Amino acid sequence: MKTWTINESKSITLSEADGQPNANEIKIKITDVLLTHTDFALYAGRDKAKLPVVPGRMALGLVSETAGDTTYMKGERVLIKPYMDGKMRGLDLNGFLSDYVIAPKECVISLPEGIKNEEAIFVELIALALRAIDKLKVEEGEFVAIMGADDFCLIAAQIVDYYHAIPIVVSADEAGLDIATELGITYVIDTTGASAVERVRNITNGAMCECAIVQSISAKVQNGLNLTKMQGRVCIVGPDAYLGDLPVDLHNVVAKRLNITSVTNGGKNVPAAINFLATQAITTIGLPTKRLAFADISDYFADTGAGQLFGPLTVVKVD
Repeated sequence: MKTWTINESKSITLSEADGQPNANEIKIKITDVLLTHTDFALYAGRDKAKLPVVPGRMALGLVSETAGDTTYMKGERVLIKPYMDGKMRGLDLNGFLSDYVIAPKECVISLPEGIKNEEAIFVELIALALRAIDKLKVEEGEFVAIMGADDFCLIAAQIVDYYHAIPIVVSADEAGLDIATELGITYVIDTTGASAVERVRNITNGAMCECAIVQSISAKVQNGLNLTKMQGRVCIVGPDAYLGDLPVDLHNVVAKRLNITSVTNGGKNVPAAINFLATQAITTIGLPTKRLAFADISDYFADTGAGQLFGPLTVVKVD
């Protein structure tokens, strides 16, 4: 089994080892791994106490060996859960950036035939968005500000729309906003050329948004608060462990009597996320995720991870 490991700050190496599953485990040939902001933060040296660690908390693969268990068939396509016993893969436990992984049976989920790998690799992000929307108790007809136009925000906007609420995607990312429009999102605001507050005020007829969804890696938490109405609800989503500085005007929070909640784990929503893909309620095709070959990991981390604390979401294809 070949495995990439972040050994220390700005050092990732490839090693090989043998391994066989026991009676409660499954050996899986990995086909796809999702690298997230956490992996690049660790590589950049944000938390040296977590090292060494294998990055990649979300993975898909094919069943290779089952140690005699008949629950899963050899060659069956599966997803490996990113959480185990409340701990996160790629952070608290080793992740999946390997050609083969041995995983507990309870962490393995069969994938329906109709879901493509390029969709299934985003199950955790879909689960996080579902959890955030659940916690906000979004209702039909409510305006929801989505602060950003990356993969997670575009997924969240689609789910808000699915529930017949009204997403407003707010970002300076022109390419991401174009994708949002292609996905059928009616309201997108380019913050490089317009006042988001004024645009939202116009869209909502002066009422502002009932809810806002903001990522914890974003510096735009305050912007999300500004777009929310009196007694509005805000969810700060932190699927990644390393927060940058989040300057927030608490006077604004108190004056508007905002209800603020947070989400860091979408584990309980994974089955629902798979169902969203199986029923084609949303799509992840065309999201602005980078693609990478397994052999190119070292150069990619050196070029990308060292230069930015929160690197881009990246799908690694494993031969």
